Amino acid sequence: MTATATPAAEKSVYRPLELFDTDRLLDQDERDIAATVRQFVDTRLRPNVEGWFESATLPRELAKEFGTLGVLGMHLQGYGCAGTNAVSYGLACMEL
Repeated sequence: MTATATPAAEKSVYRPLELFDTDRLLDQDERDIAATVRQFVDTRLRPNVEGWFESATLPRELAKEFGTLGVLGMHLQGYGCAGTNAVSYGLACMEL
């Protein structure tokens, strides 16, 4: 039996919440927030983070993208912030 390498695109990504099956404790809004941030990370950050690290740079437009995504101040109420609960904020931080 020979071992074959799995292409990087097919490797599963470690999801901390899967270890204890805590996803079942989340409401749909919390799961949606985590999924939205996860998709942003997978499509926008993960493909570029190595290059940003190597060049010691971070694109300024990321701040605007984080604002559009709704993660900046998401746990605050007022001032145009979403006022999400602490669990949603923690999930977003964990995904980032």
